Amino acid sequence: MSDRLAVGILARLFAVAFVGLLLAMASGTAASQTGDAGGVPVRLDGKELFRIHRGVGPLSAQDRAKLSEARLYDLALNPFRPPGEFSLREFEIHSELLYADELIMSVTDEDAAVAGIPRSQLAAERLELIRSEVTARRAEYFRPRTLLLGLLATAALTVVMWFVIGFVRRRLAVRAAALMADVIPDEKVPGEAETGMMARLPVRHALGRAVLAVRTGVLLAAIAVYLFAVMSFFPRSRFIADELLERLLVVLATVWNGFAGYLPNLIFLVVIVLITYAVIRLVRFLFKEVERGSLSLPGFEPEWSVPTYKIASFLIIALALIMAFPYLPGSQSQAFQAVSLFLGLLISLSSSSAISNIIAGVILTYTGAFRMGDRVKIADAVGDVVGKTLLVTRVRTIKNVDIAIPNALVLSSHIVNYSRAARAEGVILHTSVTIGYNSQWRQIHELLIAAAKKTADVIDEPAPFVLQTSLDDFYVTYELNVYTRNPWRMAVIYSDLHLNIQDTFNEAGVEIIAALRIHSGR
Repeated sequence: MSDRLAVGILARLFAVAFVGLLLAMASGTAASQTGDAGGVPVRLDGKELFRIHRGVGPLSAQDRAKLSEARLYDLALNPFRPPGEFSLREFEIHSELLYADELIMSVTDEDAAVAGIPRSQLAAERLELIRSEVTARRAEYFRPRTLLLGLLATAALTVVMWFVIGFVRRRLAVRAAALMADVIPDEKVPGEAETGMMARLPVRHALGRAVLAVRTGVLLAAIAVYLFAVMSFFPRSRFIADELLERLLVVLATVWNGFAGYLPNLIFLVVIVLITYAVIRLVRFLFKEVERGSLSLPGFEPEWSVPTYKIASFLIIALALIMAFPYLPGSQSQAFQAVSLFLGLLISLSSSSAISNIIAGVILTYTGAFRMGDRVKIADAVGDVVGKTLLVTRVRTIKNVDIAIPNALVLSSHIVNYSRAARAEGVILHTSVTIGYNSQWRQIHELLIAAAKKTADVIDEPAPFVLQTSLDDFYVTYELNVYTRNPWRMAVIYSDLHLNIQDTFNEAGVEIIAALRIHSGR
């Protein structure tokens, strides 16, 4: 384990040193490209020939240097163009350096003033320098010995890279397997359920993908280093490698400078995130204690703890986002602001119904119309409340069917709660029968109450009672009212009550002349 720790520390130190070296090189490269008082260098195959300090017309000093380098490389890479065709053409305000009537670069009076010599002399010196360097580069580029050495170096580097990549891949595989075995055991832990081992499989799969990504990144980095090295072995491609490396270093320098400039904002964002996290944890702890009953707030129901915590967390996060928005990368750009405005408009236009449901859900939470598990009637749906969210309320009917009712519809409908009164004194269920006038009403009352007492889940106190609700032409309507504290079995209670009524009336010889009419008590 100590060996693995030491290797990890050395690898991190090497990575930090390598990144620091690249950033230092990038800073130096970027400084050399700024075109300040030191001028912009014109190089050929990495060798600086001279510097350009001033621009000409729309061309800056950097543009002039780049164009001059491109034309010099074009001449140096063409062995069939004789060096004797270089010439100098003088004009009133500038001199032109030519190759076979093709412009290489121009020398102005401002260039001569910076050099402190006459323009004609500066132009002649630069032309002679270009001629000698182009000739020397042609001889070097196309020398058989140079090409042979480049091929041998490429072959040797290829063999070395082959073994290095193979070794690194094997070591990464071994280290990754050891790490996964330490973090997530492959075998079943004693006392662990079978589901625990199955739950580790997705995590192992994700770690395997991460290891594969790391191996691929290392392989791509090794291939990039190999290509840079091979191109530097051959004079004809060396300038391409130098150009790519310069561009890479400039990109790294730009990224580093951007990161360094953004670092104060990043620290502020981290502070906001940490404070927000701490406040949310504190609010969560307080509402958990309220939910458990360890902490009581006057007028605050424990069942409000979870929804209140969610609302408070949302408001805290929204406040944190408002505070952090000016410090986000690109938040001051017009594009960022335009996209934010468009998204806000899109959300406001497309979420009116969702917002109304959310507001209705909040109102329902704090009005206490029902709780989880209550037997309710909402519009035409009768069942138990099995879910309460900010958008919908879910009711499971007696047929075991879940109905999702939008909170806006719940708020606009009348809500019948059978469970609230049932917890204290019981809820009244009632049904009606019609009996002819030839039967004594006292006997009917006794028979109905006797049938009620035979029914399960019907309580004795308060006692059942009978009301005569109408005197019709041929019969009297009797309404039997019973108390129950178990409204969740309402359908079964009604069914048993009707069976007992039938049995009791049949035993007494009393005829029920009309069909039973069921009324859910309110």
